[in-house]
Amino acid sequence: MAVPFLTMVSEKEGTAARRAELYMERGNFDRTLRFFADTLKYGLVGTPEQCTERIRQYLQLGVTQVIFDVRPPSNALSTLELLCDSVIPQFT
Repeated sequence: MAVPFLTMVSEKEGTAARRAELYMERGNFDRTLRFFADTLKYGLVGTPEQCTERIRQYLQLGVTQVIFDVRPPSNALSTLELLCDSVIPQFT
């Protein structure tokens, strides 16, 4: 089973969550839409350690593939660097 997750990773705790909230506010997304309403609760938003733990939890539930939905572009490079350097190596 593959699951897509909005993905924002930052070194400092709380920074990725603030960025995700700002992204949703700027996009004027309807917070009743399940994908965006649950982003902070179920997405990969947080420090590398928090995202690694979240992925481990999903693996225990039977998820076999994760699709990293990295956005917005203004945060994509830093998120991708942290994913490649700190998160993904935990699973290879």
